[in-house]
Amino acid sequence: MATGIGETLRAARRRHGRSIADAAAETRVRESYLAALEEEDFHALGGDVYVKGFLRSYAKFLDLDPNPLIDAYRTEFEQDEESAQVPHQPLAGSMPRERRSGPAVIVVAAGALLLVLAAIGLVVGDGDDEPLARDRGPAPVETDPPQGETSPEPEDTPTTTIEPSPPPVDVEGVEVVLTVTGAVSWMRVQVDGETLLEGEQANGFTRTFTGEDEILMRIGDASAVSVQANGADQGSLGSSGDVVVVTCADGEIECDVEVVA
Repeated sequence: MATGIGETLRAARRRHGRSIADAAAETRVRESYLAALEEEDFHALGGDVYVKGFLRSYAKFLDLDPNPLIDAYRTEFEQDEESAQVPHQPLAGSMPRERRSGPAVIVVAAGALLLVLAAIGLVVGDGDDEPLARDRGPAPVETDPPQGETSPEPEDTPTTTIEPSPPPVDVEGVEVVLTVTGAVSWMRVQVDGETLLEGEQANGFTRTFTGEDEILMRIGDASAVSVQANGADQGSLGSSGDVVVVTCADGEIECDVEVVA
């Protein structure tokens, strides 16, 4: 039976130029519920409380006084308080009490019996006097290899062999190797009193001199020149800019170095 509620709502919505989707977005009521109000299909809304709440929200959205609409609904449709109550619904997976007295009780009892039997087995054990397995502690670990097998031999620990430095070259007299590195250096070289080299030498210059008694060298930048005498490296001759005199004699693997400037 039409009461005019649905038609009043529909006419007001059309006057405002709004759609049911617009109303649902602003009232946060589902479109299907608002359509049910306009069709007066109140049974689809789940009960009187919901119907009156939806009516109030929809009417306010349409600038209507909700009270006449709610009064009309109460007069024609609202159920009494007892019939409006929603029947209790059991939770998913639950079982009515009267049904638990059947097979479910048997299953529960059987499970409890199994637990009791398992507990008795743990306490009594196999009937012997040995303590329970859980009280015996961990089993000993076998350290001997099984029959027919031998323990692997430990691998040899690698050792680091330090190669000895090569011995100085055993030559008759004296042999000197000059090398210029990093910068230009002036130098003069005299072998057994004879001058064999004098002047600036560029980076990368290297030359070997041999004599019977003595090789005398004057070097203008000690840090730029390295000297080997009879195969032995003489190390640092001095700092950058130092002028040194180096004397290498027959039978000596260490030259005499003197800073003169």
